[in-house]
Amino acid sequence: MKLKVAIILSLLCCASVVNAQERLQKLLERYDYGTAIHVIDSLMATDNADSIDLALQKARCLRKLYRADEAAGTLAEVLHLDQFNIGLLTELTDCHTQAGNLQDAFGLYSILSGMQPENVYFKICIARILYHEKAYKECIPLCK
Repeated sequence: MKLKVAIILSLLCCASVVNAQERLQKLLERYDYGTAIHVIDSLMATDNADSIDLALQKARCLRKLYRADEAAGTLAEVLHLDQFNIGLLTELTDCHTQAGNLQDAFGLYSILSGMQPENVYFKICIARILYHEKAYKECIPLCK
């Protein structure tokens, strides 16, 4: 009897998660980022591997609303789950850039460039920060 109740509760929980994910997708398609953030918050658990994907979605929504500092905080909360996740680190770095935290962004782009030395995007971002900071001597070789 207890097993049947547990199975039913598990199925109901799964159904509600699927409904929430479908609702989230529809909100993102309508650019309703504020409501999408609330739905993501209801789905997130900080020690779950799915939390990285949800945190990335939430951070993108926050960045669209020009709340990059909050987006960076959201990503920092799940960074301990996978410190070498390129997508997570890239999004975090982009958040720092949008928020104007160029020193943090420069450090993370440098780490990312070391992880993927052939990645042109990371090099361009580093060059953009160096140019912004008027470090032209360091910027020129990178741009070549």
